[in-house]
Amino acid sequence: MELDAAVDEEQVAEVFVRINSEGVKLNQADFILTLMSVFWDEGRKQLEAFSRAAKAPSISTASSFNWYISPSPDQLLRVVIALTFDRAVLRHAYSILRGKDLETGHTSLERRDQQFQALQSAQAEVLKLTHWHEYLRALERSGYRSAKMISSQNVVLFSYALWLRGRVRHGVPVDQLREVIARWFFMARLTSRYSGSFETQAERDFGRIDELAAEIGFKAAQPNHQRHTDRRFLDDHTAQRTCYRGVAKSCSLRLFRSSQYFGRGCSTVNWQGPRAPRPSSDQH
Repeated sequence: MELDAAVDEEQVAEVFVRINSEGVKLNQADFILTLMSVFWDEGRKQLEAFSRAAKAPSISTASSFNWYISPSPDQLLRVVIALTFDRAVLRHAYSILRGKDLETGHTSLERRDQQFQALQSAQAEVLKLTHWHEYLRALERSGYRSAKMISSQNVVLFSYALWLRGRVRHGVPVDQLREVIARWFFMARLTSRYSGSFETQAERDFGRIDELAAEIGFKAAQPNHQRHTDRRFLDDHTAQRTCYRGVAKSCSLRLFRSSQYFGRGCSTVNWQGPRAPRPSSDQH
């Protein structure tokens, strides 16, 4: 297909989205990354560079490398969208970035520019290495030591979004925030909180925690919200049974291992590089 040179950038992006919706299905993150390529190409490159650096250690400079997760650009984009627009459903975020008012349906270039400015500010916070590694220390605090102990990457991503809300929006000191998020992460993993309809659940958490934070402060909001979740889990026998399925990769085994480290200092951390395989029967 050839487009006339007079066609503006937004129409080009719309043609791309419509064509690719008919062949191999692209997800909403692909559409948003396409918008970024058109209106803020540097932002997309930043996500890709952060993602590449997370996969390989560096001895010459600070990087995003870690033993928990090697996030793809679209996964990092989820965190950026969550911090910018309080959204986990990317379909809504795509419309917002196009400059669409979700209530009236009206689209304007001025609104689009404003939304991209907000996106740029939030992405700078998400990709800040200080934030990233301080958050990973919260995972360490919760007892998790490597990717092998984490079966859901959604838990890592949305917990990071909550960590950023506490640090950037509410200015919670790092040492206090680390304890709060460590407990939240352990609870979210225990209850498989971000499985199934995880986008809906995440948006509900964003709204509820912000509502409580306005009343009692961010530090008190998450434990308050968490206690409600804990009670629901204790009453849900189906959810409890899912923790005891399987052997080597069961939820109960991973949680048992993390509980042995919960709250311990850095001295308990072991190098998480390649190791000789062990039979499932020996992993106890």
